[in-house]
Amino acid sequence: MTLATPAGAEQLLESIEASKRIRRRNFLIMFGLTWAVIVIGLSVFLQVTVGLNLPFLNEWAPFMLGFVGFPGGVILTLFISVVSIFFAVILAVFGALGRLSSNPFLNGIASLYVSVVRGTPLIVQIFFIYLGLPAAGIVIPEIPTGILALSFNYGAYLTEVFRAGIQAVPYGQTEAARSLGCGDAGLEAAETVIRAGMLKLGCGVLGELLSADRGHRGPAVPCGNGHEALFVSYRDKVIDTVLGPVTLNRAWYHCPACKHGFAPRDAELGVAGTSLSPGLTAMNDKAAAAGPFAGAASMLEDLAGVRLTVKRTERAAEASGAAYAAQVRGRSA
Repeated sequence: MTLATPAGAEQLLESIEASKRIRRRNFLIMFGLTWAVIVIGLSVFLQVTVGLNLPFLNEWAPFMLGFVGFPGGVILTLFISVVSIFFAVILAVFGALGRLSSNPFLNGIASLYVSVVRGTPLIVQIFFIYLGLPAAGIVIPEIPTGILALSFNYGAYLTEVFRAGIQAVPYGQTEAARSLGCGDAGLEAAETVIRAGMLKLGCGVLGELLSADRGHRGPAVPCGNGHEALFVSYRDKVIDTVLGPVTLNRAWYHCPACKHGFAPRDAELGVAGTSLSPGLTAMNDKAAAAGPFAGAASMLEDLAGVRLTVKRTERAAEASGAAYAAQVRGRSA
């Protein structure tokens, strides 16, 4: 069974994809130009200051690239680097687990390893392995020495990177994952985390939908008072929605005669003069009608995951009440 997609939704999705492709293409172009400018600039700098000896480079390039005297040059360097990173990652995984361990012995060993290795220069570690260990009867060839020293050194730095990555996982998500299948409390924790994740995902989708139309309606639009407002620039506005805060980048117009500016997109979306979306405004009004404003703000946070201050809840509810009263007066007149 397939669900039919409205034509308007299809056009909107196509415009979003086109916008993504354009941004990606522009990014790649600027990325390539940045590299080209830096490389050309460095080449010119070296030519002017040092003077590149092109005949020397042509003569020794095969040796530097490793094509002569194989393996050597760049090929040997890449081999040592790749193997070193492989072993460094393995060391880093165990090191990070040790740093996070509640066992004092494992934690102490991992902490000492990180502190000593990060606190001494790499060249000292290489000299110790290549020149110091032979004094104890341990002789390691040159290439294994380089691999061992680099793995040992980079493993300490990657240990802290992995540890920080593990600790960056929100505590609530960790607890929810541990508590899945452990009764009602576990299900509640899982529901809370999943809802937060889905709200964040939906907030991102909403931001993409809104960015597809930035509200540019030409170089000039009517200001509403018989004059024309001129396009100035694009300005950001943060809107609180039922999914979370979304940044709206929209066209801004200014009327020279009326001396005021506005964004037509704000009126189209129903957020002119407010930072709450219509959906969140309606939700706030219902919560405010159920009790005190403090209770309404707490209710929004508990039931919808939306955080608003008590003052914002009060002001939004009062503004909605004033607008409704104006509508009633208009209909009665």
